[in-house]
Amino acid sequence: MDLQAKKYVVFTENKQLQGTIEAKESTELIISGGGVLILGQGQGFLAGKLDVLQSFEGILAGYSLAFSKVTHDLIMSYLSCKINEIGTAEVIFKDMKFWNTSGSVNIRNFSRDAICKIVAIPYSVFPVRFGYEKAVSTCQKINGQIVVPKNALENRKLFELIEQKYPSCHQADDDIIAWIGAKKMMTQNGTLKYRNLMTDEILTYTNVQYDAYSAKLQNECLFLENSPEGYWKQKNCLTRSCLVCSFEKRIVYRVRGRGDDSEIDRQFVINGTYNGRPMFIGLSGTIIRAANSTWELVDALNPFLKGHIIPAGQITPVGRQTWIIEQGSQGRTVQKELLLTACNPTQYTCRDGYCIDRKFRCDLEANCPDQSDEYECLIIKIPDGYLKNVSPPKKCSQVVSVYMSANILAMQPLDILSMNLELSAKIVMEWRDSRLQMQNLNEEATQNVILRPDKFWTPALFFEDEYNSEVDTQKLWSFLVVLKKSKALPDDNRQVQEDSTFMSEHSPIRLEQIFKLKMFCFLSLAGYPFDTQTCTFTIRIMETPKNLLAFNTTASSIVYNGPGSIGEYSLEKIEMLDNDRGNYTGKSIRLTLRNLSAYHVTVSFIPTVIMVAICYSTFYYHLDDFNDRIMVSLTSLLVLTTLFTQITENTPKTAYLQFLDIWFVSATFYAFIVVILLVTINFFKIREGLEEFTPVSQLSLHQGKNEKNEMKNQRLSKRINSVARQVMPVVGVLFILAYFITAYSVF
Repeated sequence: MDLQAKKYVVFTENKQLQGTIEAKESTELIISGGGVLILGQGQGFLAGKLDVLQSFEGILAGYSLAFSKVTHDLIMSYLSCKINEIGTAEVIFKDMKFWNTSGSVNIRNFSRDAICKIVAIPYSVFPVRFGYEKAVSTCQKINGQIVVPKNALENRKLFELIEQKYPSCHQADDDIIAWIGAKKMMTQNGTLKYRNLMTDEILTYTNVQYDAYSAKLQNECLFLENSPEGYWKQKNCLTRSCLVCSFEKRIVYRVRGRGDDSEIDRQFVINGTYNGRPMFIGLSGTIIRAANSTWELVDALNPFLKGHIIPAGQITPVGRQTWIIEQGSQGRTVQKELLLTACNPTQYTCRDGYCIDRKFRCDLEANCPDQSDEYECLIIKIPDGYLKNVSPPKKCSQVVSVYMSANILAMQPLDILSMNLELSAKIVMEWRDSRLQMQNLNEEATQNVILRPDKFWTPALFFEDEYNSEVDTQKLWSFLVVLKKSKALPDDNRQVQEDSTFMSEHSPIRLEQIFKLKMFCFLSLAGYPFDTQTCTFTIRIMETPKNLLAFNTTASSIVYNGPGSIGEYSLEKIEMLDNDRGNYTGKSIRLTLRNLSAYHVTVSFIPTVIMVAICYSTFYYHLDDFNDRIMVSLTSLLVLTTLFTQITENTPKTAYLQFLDIWFVSATFYAFIVVILLVTINFFKIREGLEEFTPVSQLSLHQGKNEKNEMKNQRLSKRINSVARQVMPVVGVLFILAYFITAYSVF
């Protein structure tokens, strides 16, 4: 530590980690001389007593106190065992008679070699005959690879190692002694090459012995030959041989599931062999080694700590294994599952020791060879005492918010006869439940499906129409997931299972449901077919009062994804409104539907105008063709009446006059007026005809008077017909303009 610069440096694994010392005051940090040197115990005052809560727990392998500054290079040399001690140190552990111990402190002497010899070893030999797949998987489990010598020197040392220490691998009747982690391959230009099994890299060094048998195509795998030259021999990949795993660097194996009070080391490295198998040395004295057909656990510092794996027959102790652990002088025995893994913290360890990316854990796809990444996939961990009938509790007196959005997927045409509307809606709700703990969440929400939603509290929705009557509801689909919206909490190696844990406050639960709803809508049809209707339904949570739970929505919480036109209506506006009732929260969804009128333009208005025009055209018939004129007009009147009857059968019967009724009544009355005019014209025309057949005896007496009346009647009939020709279309056009202007301005 540099107290003046307020910086510190930590040396670990040949690396230097630097940081800043945070001081409560801006003054210079000063440590005055004198006093008592105490190790492993925090002190509230000078030379204070033992306080278990502030005591160091672990192994202190060495201590050096120098009275002058020590260079970083000197510290690194000491930690890497290049020098035996720091020359300027004044206080060390060399002579323990100057030290007093307090509390539970055990002092044991170890040679310097016992500390410094724990270094990475290049090979780990398994003197057991493996097939191809077993050989590959065994090396992968311990984070190594099948050995591939890079030069002649490494090849010779490998042969000597197996020859001298593992006689079971070179039997007299066998010509090979170990696997070589490479296969032969043929390039595109026909050149024979060899590639590394693990990395697929082309080998730059080989020691292959070529012969006619080995050159066969099916002999793709390489083995170390039992000969002083250490040739590599090509053989069939079904051949079995001893296995040598190599390591590029020191591999640290972590132990999970040991618990808080366990004396088993947390970390191990492979260092040497025992009974022909790799030996795992803990950084504080625990040893895992082969024993007959199983693996045992012993401790160099604690003779009462023992254990072994059940059942026997495991090739390596790596992976999730069941251990029988004996602890304490009383020989107390417990059965415990421990996970010994070489995977890094960003990976997940399969039960058999394989490493996969942690994101593949519980992603609904088996990625481990033993499929264990899909075992025990609990998205939500239910605590003891959890009640699914009780809503999530308030936090800091804040009401639990249920964020709701609605998506109207489709609507059936509005049934104006029964005044019913059918639609399908997707309701999405999100909330947070502080009682639950989330695990193994993926970025993709569809991979965080809760398979047993009946075990958890979810909002029970109730739908009602605008008159507070229950809506006919049918649930079509339901989907309950957990959303990942934060990073996982720090890993807890006390748990044997490598599950990522997330805070429920940052991991909302989402419930997606699709409902089919059929509701009553009161329709005001005075302006039909130029009417605008509103249909409203309300969503409520009736089981929980609003002082505990409430809906939370935004302006974008309601959308419509169906077609724009629904039958003869189009959706003009959709909105979500607050609608609490009593002590229960609720949201109303109001649909505004506008009549398109296009249906009645083709079915009602145009046919009516055509019939009225035909009826009007009779004014242009010859005045003597009364039968044709009256038959055409009466037929038009009859057609208008029939059309009126048919159209009104498809609309609700109302006590008030609809706007469509005004149209048909007016058109019918127009045709009736035409009929009356035709009859009137014909009346005068008939009088004219009678006067033309006056007797001869009376002709002289009335000649002057009749001629005068005839001229007058002829002028009157023709005048009525002429006026009708001019007035009736004007009346019709003015009515149509007034009708449609009123329709679009009022309704």
